Amino acid sequence: MKDQVTQHERFINDVEAKRRRAIQKYESEVRMKEQKTLELDNSRQQLEDLKKRHAHLTRKINAYNRYEKYLLRVLENMPENYIEMQDNMMISLMMRHKTLSETNKDLVIGLTEKADELEAYRQKLERTKQEHEKQLLSINSQLHQLQKIQEDKIDANQEKEESFMSNKAEFRRRRAEIGVIMMAINNIVERTTKLSDRGAEIMTLDEKLNRIQIHVKERIDVLKIASARESPSESRSKTSGKSRKLASSPKPEKNVQFVD
Repeated sequence: MKDQVTQHERFINDVEAKRRRAIQKYESEVRMKEQKTLELDNSRQQLEDLKKRHAHLTRKINAYNRYEKYLLRVLENMPENYIEMQDNMMISLMMRHKTLSETNKDLVIGLTEKADELEAYRQKLERTKQEHEKQLLSINSQLHQLQKIQEDKIDANQEKEESFMSNKAEFRRRRAEIGVIMMAINNIVERTTKLSDRGAEIMTLDEKLNRIQIHVKERIDVLKIASARESPSESRSKTSGKSRKLASSPKPEKNVQFVD
């Protein structure tokens, strides 16, 4: 009985183990199926992408085929030693074209910069010309004003010169008269100067006139005293004679102006 129970338990355990293994295998196969299905979908998607890319590249090849033909014709008509000899002349030609294109691009950029710089210099030149024209107008206006002032001064100087030339003879005459008056004053001063007094050459004009005035007063006083002692008739005759003599002598003037 115990052996049967043991066999049944062993049988049940074996069946249970087989069932678990079968379940695990099923789950593993399900996961593998899902993974393979995902990989298949990815592969299909990649295939579609590759088909699209292949179609795109095919269209590009068909589109670039004319350029290839053109390059082949260029190679046929190209002069010798135009480019370095290599295995693939077409690639060399394309590299040469790339180099020239980049050089042309740099030249275009440089030309654009130079054109902008030239335009900036042209604008600066225009501004400089405008400023120069303004300065020229201002200078011409100032020059016109200065010329007018110079003309006015020339006219004024000419008028002054004419006036000076017209009055020159009058100035000479007045100067001669003043010289005669000064000589007369010096003669009178020398006659009235005592030996102990200063010489007339070192005296000022005011001192000379004061000396003459004092001398005249002294002579008048002496004449009055003499006339009081003499008879009236003689006194009158002498007085008239002295008066005529004094009247004939030049009268000193205190305020005398000298003209050179």
